[in-house]
Amino acid sequence: MIVPLFAGTNMTQRSTSLKVMRLAYQYPLPRPWPWYEHVGSDLPKAVRVFHQWTRGGDVTLTVDQLSEIAAYLVYYFKAPCWEDGLQRLSAAAAAIHTPADLIVFLDDPNVQAVDPLCVQATDQDAA
Repeated sequence: MIVPLFAGTNMTQRSTSLKVMRLAYQYPLPRPWPWYEHVGSDLPKAVRVFHQWTRGGDVTLTVDQLSEIAAYLVYYFKAPCWEDGLQRLSAAAAAIHTPADLIVFLDDPNVQAVDPLCVQATDQDAA
């Protein structure tokens, strides 16, 4: 099932399950790995599709890609390096079920401050 990232009735489609991301944190500080270093997973492509859309690309985000991004955000904000104020965002990330939910989540000033889905200089368009 594909969830288009455009306004309309499909904006409210919910993913059926949230993927669980069980990954280690970086040493020596227990901080999360950047999304683009998750080689071998579908996360980098999912984030690139999302970034392409934010640049006005004619793309769609699948339910699996949305779930992959939401799971990464849960992992990211559960990192032991964050104070309780940022760790509470992992619960909010777990509530992401639609592209609209993701946009609202990323609009939070605390999320914007750490920019977990930052665009890196070598970022390439998806597909």
